[in-house]
Amino acid sequence: MKHILRKIVARKYHLVPRLERAVVKYSSSQVVSGPFEGMWYVPASVGSSYMPKLLGTYEIELHDIVDEIIAKKPDVIFNIGAAEGYYSIGLARSLPSTRVVAWETTENGRALSRTLAKLNGVETNKLQSHGLCTVSALKRRLEEYTQKESIFLIVDIEGGEALLLDPEIIPRLSQTEMLIEIHECFIPGVQQILVDRFSTTHSILEIKARWRSPADWPKKLAICNKGVWNGSKAALMNEHRPSGMSWLYHRTL
Repeated sequence: MKHILRKIVARKYHLVPRLERAVVKYSSSQVVSGPFEGMWYVPASVGSSYMPKLLGTYEIELHDIVDEIIAKKPDVIFNIGAAEGYYSIGLARSLPSTRVVAWETTENGRALSRTLAKLNGVETNKLQSHGLCTVSALKRRLEEYTQKESIFLIVDIEGGEALLLDPEIIPRLSQTEMLIEIHECFIPGVQQILVDRFSTTHSILEIKARWRSPADWPKKLAICNKGVWNGSKAALMNEHRPSGMSWLYHRTL
């Protein structure tokens, strides 16, 4: 019966779109919760789900780590695979004295990132933006900074992490803290490769992706609190990740 009713009732009256419209209206284009709460946001995302970013539940598994990065106040943050700038602009906004270097292969992503920077008052001299990040480019950029300057590396490149992150080719990586999204679905065994490469220089924490539940819904967003909305809340926070996704957090020893 529910399936039949869904076909009869116009899509705009389904619960998920109704909830989405309510969130957009409530947020006024600002991130609702999480480490980047209050950040003005662009109306689209690149290569990932949009609504979790606006809700602030995006990669909720990493919120404590993002808070830790902010507390460490690194001198430089490299964000490889920056998309529209959720992390690069979010961290630049949170860390006024930290320089941010971002790489994103898509022109759309770079354009949205420039808009996001303007919306949040991030000065152009604080943020550098580039296209494809090659091994030679990463090696050269890391070597521009002294050993006393702390660098944090965030990597999300759809399976290219094993090709890019090799301390035998880029020695500075052995002294660099990193947060790496792992794509076993594209490159089987990539996680173990990265663990083996950095096991003597870093303590490595694995963080596994998990399904969202109504309990993850932002506390301050009190709209639609009746239980009938719970499934829609979970659906709106869904990031549509392949099963078994995870991240590795590399802290230097």
